[in-house]
Amino acid sequence: MRKIIAVYIVGVLLACLSSCASFDVELWKSKSTLNTDKKIAIEQMERIMNALQDRDAEMLKSMFAKNALAEISDIQAMIAELYDYVPCCSENMEYRGSIVGGLFEDGQRMKDHCISFDVKTSDGVYRFAFKYISEDTENPDNVGLWSLYVIDQDDDTDPEFAYRADSQYIPGIHIGIKNVLPEGA
Repeated sequence: MRKIIAVYIVGVLLACLSSCASFDVELWKSKSTLNTDKKIAIEQMERIMNALQDRDAEMLKSMFAKNALAEISDIQAMIAELYDYVPCCSENMEYRGSIVGGLFEDGQRMKDHCISFDVKTSDGVYRFAFKYISEDTENPDNVGLWSLYVIDQDDDTDPEFAYRADSQYIPGIHIGIKNVLPEGA
């Protein structure tokens, strides 16, 4: 009888230990994915800020996905308006968060990021939101920046929340669109 109880206890302990190990691996994978998504967000924002600082319209335009550019009527005018609106030099950037979504089925992978940053300049704080597609195995021309929103923090309605503008992420560059919060926020 003692042997049966001992075998039973060892079996339960092994099951518990193996499930804990499995949990730790899943937790590590989750943290790793979050770190990768945040890294993508920071890299893209740094590229946007470099284009702003250098006033490099071609660099900024090249960040947009080919299919996004096809939907934008006058990207050059939008870039010029952005350069008039935002001072060239940032003192620091504050990552405010990302919403990451995608499609992973039937061999197709598509991953998009809706990203929010606050950027401090010598003239004040500017809030940025943008949609970036990092992967699309079915249509690589979708990879890149799709939309860029910016507003002076003084003009925004809800600076305590991450900036999402109108959350429509319409292709192009949009200036002065106030934060529209979801119901109940």
